[in-house]
Amino acid sequence: MKQRNSPASATSSWPRSKAMLVRFPLALLSAVIITFLLYFGMNMLILTTGKEQEDQRSFKIIDTRIPPKQSELDIKDRKPPKPKEPEQPPEPPKFDQLSSAKPTANATDMNFEFQGAKVEGGISFEAASDREVLPIVRVEPIYPSRAMSRGIEGYVILEFTVLASGAVDENSIVVLEGQPEGMFDSAAIRAVRKWKYRPKIENGQPVPQYGIRTKLTFQLEN
Repeated sequence: MKQRNSPASATSSWPRSKAMLVRFPLALLSAVIITFLLYFGMNMLILTTGKEQEDQRSFKIIDTRIPPKQSELDIKDRKPPKPKEPEQPPEPPKFDQLSSAKPTANATDMNFEFQGAKVEGGISFEAASDREVLPIVRVEPIYPSRAMSRGIEGYVILEFTVLASGAVDENSIVVLEGQPEGMFDSAAIRAVRKWKYRPKIENGQPVPQYGIRTKLTFQLEN
């Protein structure tokens, strides 16, 4: 004979069924949350990787040296000096016994003044050691990430002084022009601070060179 469930056993199975009904939605909710977190994490990883690849786009920076404007004073200083009037040689002494003799050469014709190399006729040559500044180390600027991600190109024109040591005077760097305004200024200044030159030489001595202008062009390569 089959045994009938007593009211007590039916009552005890009801709490277990109720617990199952509560656990199932919790488990389902937990699974949904975990799935969402995994999806969100993978999406962020893909976006980060894509951004890094975008930041690695190739670019080139064109450095154009702008010749300084020559002032009237500079032009005046570079004019060759006027030739000096040749000194008249002293008259040779007269001797009664040798009155008919003629001198074979005039000592004053061999007069040289070594300020440069000054020769007869007033032609003057600058000393071979004189020279203008010569760049020896030029560090390329780092392309700003904000400009690169937006595909922005432009340029900056700077003016600065090269010291007698060949280093750039950081306090002398001035932005004369920039397009877009303010976008590439900081990157250009940071790079120019690290540039090195062979200093300007005048009369065999290194001297500062003022008013050097350069144009840095920021351009992305396709």
